[in-house]
Amino acid sequence: MVGPQIDPGVLDMLSALRESGYSVTVVSNTTHEEVSAWSSCELADLIEDPVFSFEVGAMKPDPAIYAVLSPVQGPRGPEFA
Repeated sequence: MVGPQIDPGVLDMLSALRESGYSVTVVSNTTHEEVSAWSSCELADLIEDPVFSFEVGAMKPDPAIYAVLSPVQGPRGPEFA
């Protein structure tokens, strides 16, 4: 099964953010089965240290899932979305 096509504009935007020095990550409520193909996804090379709920044992909006973010990735004002 092939996943959905990712809009090239999204890939360009993520690349530009990384090139500008931003750390880009994902915090996702998901299962092992849903992310089994993550390493072959086009986004995998553009996302640093994704946080998947099944690995953490907590789901958004539980603060525990955000606690695993590194100090560089953690919330710090309007740049955290």
